[in-house]
Amino acid sequence: MLTPSTPTTGSNQGGFSLVEVLVTIVVLSIGMLGSAGMQTAALQANTQTRYQVVAVALASELAEAMRGNHRVALSTDPADNPYLINHSSGALAAPPVDCLVESCSGNTDEERLSNAQWQVHEWMSRLQTELPSARVRICFDSAPFHATTGAAEWDCDDTGDVMVAKIAWTRINTRGTLVFGSAATSPLVVIPVTAGSAS
Repeated sequence: MLTPSTPTTGSNQGGFSLVEVLVTIVVLSIGMLGSAGMQTAALQANTQTRYQVVAVALASELAEAMRGNHRVALSTDPADNPYLINHSSGALAAPPVDCLVESCSGNTDEERLSNAQWQVHEWMSRLQTELPSARVRICFDSAPFHATTGAAEWDCDDTGDVMVAKIAWTRINTRGTLVFGSAATSPLVVIPVTAGSAS
């Protein structure tokens, strides 16, 4: 006659304790936070790269405009050369002549100056639209970088025959602090925008 076997106790049963579950949750949370931080940093870097590409494209575009109007662009007097720009904040002044309404394509000094003023206004309007809190300085500068540190500088020595575009915009620095373009201590982009020769 068979006798019923006695049930075994829980010695062979396995499972997770509450401590193990909590440790797993903590480890997963740390991993997800690290992944989110990396994604945020990648998005910020991507945004700054896009701004840099826009700044370079705008500077190249202005250089082309200057080469097309080089008689004005080669003047070292800011009163006669609207391409000499120093703007950090505030609204833009409207150009004296609206080249969409009046002709600015003639060869007189007055029409060339009006054309330059219109081009600069249109260019600055797009710069302010595409770059947050943009600061721009365009000047003749034979030494745009500091001789000792190599850092770009806003100051210009107003010498030489090469014009330089210096541009900055609002960004988050490596310490995570928001730095407005109008308060940037040094340009983020420095590009020669020479107008060519006087001939």
